[in-house]
Amino acid sequence: MARLMFTPAKDELRVSPVEADANAVFKGTVQHQVLEGTAAAGYVTGSSLAIDVDCRVDAGSLKNPVRYALAASLEVATSVTVDLHAEVRARVQAVLRDRARAQVPAR
Repeated sequence: MARLMFTPAKDELRVSPVEADANAVFKGTVQHQVLEGTAAAGYVTGSSLAIDVDCRVDAGSLKNPVRYALAASLEVATSVTVDLHAEVRARVQAVLRDRARAQVPAR
């Protein structure tokens, strides 16, 4: 059995976990973590946020790849005028397009 987890970039984002024991979120099949900060790092156009997912095997080895889903949401102050959703969507679509092109064999 595989155990998937992510460790948020708390120092980079200048945020702290809230709403749950920081270690309790790693137990079970769903990891839900809320991070907040009064001096959270600012978003700069063109910057990125990597969310690394770790896969650990409880015993033995894995015979097949482990499929998983990741959902992340960002909340910003109402005074922020950047369309963060559109920018993130455009960058994710570009990455997916590049990956799809790399997987298609050349003729």
